[in-house]
Amino acid sequence: MTEAALDGELLVLTKERASVVRAITSVRDCIQHLADRVQDVESLRTAAARLRDRLRIATTEDRRDIVRAIVNKGESGVILGPKRIEARVLLAPQDDVAFAQVYAAGSNRSAA
Repeated sequence: MTEAALDGELLVLTKERASVVRAITSVRDCIQHLADRVQDVESLRTAAARLRDRLRIATTEDRRDIVRAIVNKGESGVILGPKRIEARVLLAPQDDVAFAQVYAAGSNRSAA
């Protein structure tokens, strides 16, 4: 085998090694992402269980506060007034045209 052939083979192996290293890094990142999601799900399950326990003994005011804490995040929101309750929930990811459904006590109207 010639020196040039060995150099060529070394170059090919170097490129393949770099590709394998990138693949391993990608897999590690995916595993970490999955572990994070599992932890998020467990946290949500714990929070939901605590919320169920709180709702069993919650007063009307407590329930209102719980709804506000859950729904009034980001693009969604609840407006609780003395004569009207309105909830706005984003149904699609925010982009050029986001569609939201707005509910008011006793009525249903769409907003784009």
